[in-house]
Amino acid sequence: MHIAIVAGGRRPTDEAVPERLVAMAEALAAIGHRVSLHGRWKAALPAHFDLPSEVVVRPLASSPPDTAGTEALLGLVPAMAEELEQSWRADPPRVAHAIGLDAGLAVLVAARGAPGLCTVHERIAVLPDEGALPASLAGRAHRLQSAVARSADAVIARSPEEARVLRRLGARHGRVLLVPQGVDTRQFSPAAHHPPHEPAQLLCLDGGRSAASVGAAVRAAAEVPDARLVVVGGEAESAPTAGGPEVRQVPEVPHEAVPELLRSSDILVTAPQTDPSGTVALEAMACGVPVVAGAVGALRSLVVDDVTGVLVPPDHPELLAEAVRRLLADPAQCQALGIAGLDRVRSLHAWPVVAARLDRVYQGLHH
Repeated sequence: MHIAIVAGGRRPTDEAVPERLVAMAEALAAIGHRVSLHGRWKAALPAHFDLPSEVVVRPLASSPPDTAGTEALLGLVPAMAEELEQSWRADPPRVAHAIGLDAGLAVLVAARGAPGLCTVHERIAVLPDEGALPASLAGRAHRLQSAVARSADAVIARSPEEARVLRRLGARHGRVLLVPQGVDTRQFSPAAHHPPHEPAQLLCLDGGRSAASVGAAVRAAAEVPDARLVVVGGEAESAPTAGGPEVRQVPEVPHEAVPELLRSSDILVTAPQTDPSGTVALEAMACGVPVVAGAVGALRSLVVDDVTGVLVPPDHPELLAEAVRRLLADPAQCQALGIAGLDRVRSLHAWPVVAARLDRVYQGLHH
C-alpha cells in the first residue's frame, strides 16, 4: 500500500527530514508499504539514515519564512494542497497521513481530487496545557481543528489526554485511535555497563524549550546534596547553585548526541508546564535511565508512577527534589525503574511496534 505522510508546521528551510518521520517511514516500509514523505525540508536525510527504495522524500515548495506564525501557515494551505494534488496524480496513495493542522487541511482539500483516498490525521489539536493560541486566531483555529477532526477517516491520539481533546473537537469516538509515540530503540539504548556516577548526574534536556522545566530542575537540584545538574539548551555556563551542587548549562546538541548524554546520567528530570508528546522521557526510558517528571500532558500516561519513573504534581520543585533524593538513596530502586521503563518502551513504543499499530489503522480504513 502506498502511504503518503504529509508534515506541516514551521521548520527552518535548511532542515533535513526529521528523524521521527524517517524512522516511521522505515518501519512502515519494513512491513511492506511504499511511503512518500511530503514536507517543508530539503531532501537531505539525517547522517545516520539510509532510506530503503520503498521510501521517497518529496519536499514541498510552499514554505513560509522561518518566523512565520500560525496565520501565515494556514494561508499556505491552498498552495500546499495543490502541490499534493499534482504529486498524487502520477502516484496516488491509498492513505494520506497528515501531521499538523495545516497539513490536515491541505490533505482534506487534495483528497477531493483523489477518489477513494483515506485520510489519517494527528497533532491537529492543542491540548489544554499546551498554552493558548493568540486570541485573534483561537476561534478560527478551533473551528478548523474541529473540521479536520470531523472529516478525517481516522484521527491518531498519542495519549488518552489527547484523545479526550479530539473527541471534544467532534471526532467520532470510533475514529479516534490511540497509537503510542514512537522511539528509535536502535539509536536510544542502554549503556552496556551503567555504574552510578560520582557525583550523581542529573540531566534536564528542556533548556531550549521550557524555561519552567529548567527553573524547576535547578531549584530541585539545589536541595540534592552531592549531585550535579546538566541542562542542555541555552547559553553554555557553569555555576554552583546557592548552597547546592554545580549546575552546568551546555548549548543544544544534535539529536544523535542525546543518547550518549542520557547514558552518562543517573536520572532525567523534566518538569515542563506542558508536554504533548513526552518524547524526552521516552528516550530516557529507552536508555534505561529513570525519569522524574511533572505530571502534565502525555507524561501523565507515559511515565507509570513508581514503576517506570516518578511523577510529581506540576509546579512543586520541592517534590521533584524529594523524588530525586529518594532514588539516589536507593540504587536498586533506580535500577528497577530503569529496567521497567526500558521494557515499556520496547514493548509499546519501538517503531516496529508502532508501525504495526499504524498498519492496522490503515488496513481498517479499506474494510
